[in-house]
Amino acid sequence: MRKYIYLIIFQEKRKLSLLSIFSSYIYIMPKNNRKIGAKNEDLATKYLQSQGYTILDRNWHWSNRGEIDIVALDPKRFGREYVVFVEVKYRASSKLMSLMALNYSKIQQIKKLAQIYLERKNIDRSQFISFDFIAIHQNEIQHIKNIMV
Repeated sequence: MRKYIYLIIFQEKRKLSLLSIFSSYIYIMPKNNRKIGAKNEDLATKYLQSQGYTILDRNWHWSNRGEIDIVALDPKRFGREYVVFVEVKYRASSKLMSLMALNYSKIQQIKKLAQIYLERKNIDRSQFISFDFIAIHQNEIQHIKNIMV
């Protein structure tokens, strides 16, 4: 028998927009979410390696501040070597839900973690960095480069 965690999201009617209509639903999350996440991060890692990236770290944590899914080195972005921080999201429901899974607070968290990562790994501040997003839906990968400037 599978156990489920129920997360209910409520919103006021007057604040609904096109994006929030899709996010206003009852979401049932299976307990084996870590296995699903690891499988899709493996898929994203293999994809990045096939594109010429070198993987530096996976699931990098700092204290209780959060996690960076993948840290990679892209030797050919804009003709320079970039350290790339990659957020991977998987949604079984639809491709649109995968793309919508990255929100403002998650972006801010990734920025802070990236700064800490660079300090902890003694990476020169002059190193070029970038933030990418990989959305996965039914083994289809959509890679969005440079999600924030």
